[in-house]
Amino acid sequence: MKAATSPSAPRRQPGNNGNRLLVVLMAAGTGAFLWLSFWPTNQQIGQLQQQLQASREQMQQALLLPAQLNRKRDEVQRTAQFVAAWRQASGDSNASVFAAVSHAIRQHGAVTAQFVPEPSVQRGYLRETTVRIACHGTLEQIFAALQSLEALPFTHWVDELRLTPDRDDQAKLTCEVKLVIFAEKSKLSD
Repeated sequence: MKAATSPSAPRRQPGNNGNRLLVVLMAAGTGAFLWLSFWPTNQQIGQLQQQLQASREQMQQALLLPAQLNRKRDEVQRTAQFVAAWRQASGDSNASVFAAVSHAIRQHGAVTAQFVPEPSVQRGYLRETTVRIACHGTLEQIFAALQSLEALPFTHWVDELRLTPDRDDQAKLTCEVKLVIFAEKSKLSD
């Protein structure tokens, strides 16, 4: 015969404590897995992704290097050609430069009245020489002489330029120029 059970007494299910223990152990195991394995691995994956991105950027920059190298090589060649032409045009002596300046003025009919070179000044690898020039001629002759000076192949600049009417002949002008000429430092100097 069956024993009567009272409806007010709670029924116990067998193994209920075992299920709770299993759930608690699973939660603890999941927490331990997250704490000890998942999050550190996830951080390592993030660091590796950053390193991979940096490596990709370096590789893209490395792919641009041949084109940059070619541009730099072309620039060096152009610079070397310019320096060689400049050295050839400037020469080692002031005499050749002064002769070229004098010829540039005379070839168009202007008359040189004064040609006074000042002492050269060494500026690192350059020699700077100032020349004061006074010449007479018509406007056309003076203009052509200045154009010839401008076309000279060595490096120079006009520091001062003054045009005044000639005292003796009103149809002519007097041109006073302070010309600064740059040349390579002489190989004979220290």
